[in-house]
This record gives sequence, C-alpha cells and structure tokens, in this order.
Amino acid sequence: MDGQYSSKAIFLSWDGKETVFTVRCDRHSKEIVIKYSIPKNVSFDPARPLAIGEVDFRTTKTGQNLEGRSQLTSPLKSQLSARAELEIQAPNEMGEPWYVGIGEPLRRVALACH
Repeated sequence: MDGQYSSKAIFLSWDGKETVFTVRCDRHSKEIVIKYSIPKNVSFDPARPLAIGEVDFRTTKTGQNLEGRSQLTSPLKSQLSARAELEIQAPNEMGEPWYVGIGEPLRRVALACH
C-alpha cells in the first residue's frame, strides 16, 4: 500500500474470477473512492454516475475504467449507517444496480473515511 489509501473493500464477480469494483478511502482528500471496470459492450452515460444507493459520486472515465469520488456527506453516512441492503449504481449488461447485500466491508471502509 502506498499510504494514500486505507483498507479497501473488494467485490468479486459471482464466480470469483474477476474484481467487479473496489471501495477505498483516499486519506489525502478524505474521499470515498469507487473503482469499476465497465464490461465490454456496455456504455457509460455521464448523466448516470457511480452511486451508492441514491448518493451520486463525482465520476470520471479513463478507458474502460470509472472512478467515483465522494466525501462522507450526511446523506451518504445515513445510507451507510442504515442496516438495509446496499446497491452500487454502475453500468452493466442488465441495466440494474449491483446488489451487495449488507456490504459490511464497504460500510467499514466508507464510514471511517473522514
């Protein structure tokens, strides 16, 4: 680890063969960072940024990779503190969010990012 990031939550594909996305805390900017590789044959619509639930992240695209960044805002903290299942909004073949269940690793990483 280079010291810029804290722990990270890694979410794998259903068969465990690839990383779907990672979530980290950038210690310098105090931002939660989602990294996601867009599947082939799926396009990115800038009007639909990466999000956790209904909280949009500032999203940039480099090649087939997206990076979303957000401070731990009150709406995001509220979303992460609720014990409801989480969804990550990211472009995919199904056009649906990624359902990550309770997502405890994501919650721990994100709620510690301040």
